[in-house]
Amino acid sequence: MPCVTFLSFVENMLLDSTYKGIALYHYWHLAIKNKVYP
Repeated sequence: MPCVTFLSFVENMLLDSTYKGIALYHYWHLAIKNKVYP
């Protein structure tokens, strides 16, 4: 059981970082398109 839980935890972490990466990519894409730099 612990092995399955650990794999699930790692999978959730990877999904979370993927979503964050996509959000960051879209943010920068919009910023560059609108010529707005933070």
